[in-house]
Amino acid sequence: HLIDNLADWFVEWVNYEKNNHPEAILKGEAGGMLEIWARLYEITKNQKYMDLACAYKENSIFDELQEDKDALSNIHTNASIPLAHGACKMYQITKDEKYLDIALKFWKCAVTDRGYYSTGGQNTGEFWIPPKKFSNFLSDRNQEFCTVYNMVRLADYLYLFTGKSEFAEYIELCLYNGFLTQQNKDTGMPTYFLSLKSGSKKLWGTKTRDFWCCHGTMIQAQTLYSSLCYYQKEENALIINQYIPSVFATSDKSFTLSQTVNMSFNGNDSFFTQNEQGEMSRWNLKFEINSTCTEEYTLSFRVPLWCKSKPTLLLNDTQINYEITDGYIILKRKWNHETISLNFEPKLRAVEMPSDSSLISIMEGPIVLAGLVDSDCGLNIIEDNIDKTFLKQIEHLYTAFPWKQSTYITKRQDKNFSFISLYEVTNEEYTIYFTKK
Repeated sequence: HLIDNLADWFVEWVNYEKNNHPEAILKGEAGGMLEIWARLYEITKNQKYMDLACAYKENSIFDELQEDKDALSNIHTNASIPLAHGACKMYQITKDEKYLDIALKFWKCAVTDRGYYSTGGQNTGEFWIPPKKFSNFLSDRNQEFCTVYNMVRLADYLYLFTGKSEFAEYIELCLYNGFLTQQNKDTGMPTYFLSLKSGSKKLWGTKTRDFWCCHGTMIQAQTLYSSLCYYQKEENALIINQYIPSVFATSDKSFTLSQTVNMSFNGNDSFFTQNEQGEMSRWNLKFEINSTCTEEYTLSFRVPLWCKSKPTLLLNDTQINYEITDGYIILKRKWNHETISLNFEPKLRAVEMPSDSSLISIMEGPIVLAGLVDSDCGLNIIEDNIDKTFLKQIEHLYTAFPWKQSTYITKRQDKNFSFISLYEVTNEEYTIYFTKK
């Protein structure tokens, strides 16, 4: 009832502004209204909501995208991404291919043609960076968190429509280097921006002296994890896209799948036995399945592009052969009480800045590593081999959960220093991009 009355006010306001100040309808960060009105029409089928949606779908960004122009450079990032959400919702409810085309062209303009920092961000000071100009805009005001959240939502929509794993890959990149990286692990507070300049420190919000938009967005972000892990596009089929400890269950509980990191226990001790080095790995995964379904059920596991080699797959402790189809391991059978073990070996790699090959960042799998150093002191990649340049740090502790991962120290540099996961950085000074010597 409240929304219905509010919409009546908007109907009067939109009709007035159309005739007097049409630019006012879309002025500022009003792009999210298109998705809101389209969603309300989807729920109620009340025509006034579709009329309101139509008032927001006529905008210059859509026009320029349909003309294959760069509609985004130097404009406000978070005023534009929600318009793409609206195009996606309009496609869902109208099946008009025009809206899907707009959303896909938005992605092409925002991501494919533009490029992005290794963390997944494409903006500085809340504005889109022009294509391939990212080194020019390194600052302490990169990657506003609200834009990370909204780009993940757009990728989620486009995965639902296309089934292409590239969107799931991008989501994974943003989960580690945005959602986790921009939240303080001790206080839960967000960063407004993610500083990517040399010698950065994260500027955390406070509980009582700040209330940025990113405070609210960080709360919203926590609600997305389960919906990003699992997708069901048809009955008796499940797609596993993100590898986060979680549980999936059908509404009737006839099929459940639990996902955990694969650890073996002995009393209070936890042992990681997946390789000769005895190191733990977040990518050694265990899936426990309980099913009473009488029909075959298909499981599709995304194989990340960052894998160093073909993943090891065990079904009930027996290694099995499999094929990878369109980036997925597909297992189809009648399930009972089964266990799947899946191990991904992440590749350590240097990732060049878009259009500036002299600057590199270091990544392990989807995780950006931060050098704990106050300046760009350069990196000499020994014999052009990243594995000869970094020494992995491993620990054995007499505790229940030793968990030192993605930690390295450089070798044969003028001055050696440590790298840790960017999301583990709290108050340390760090540098992401280094000049390649």
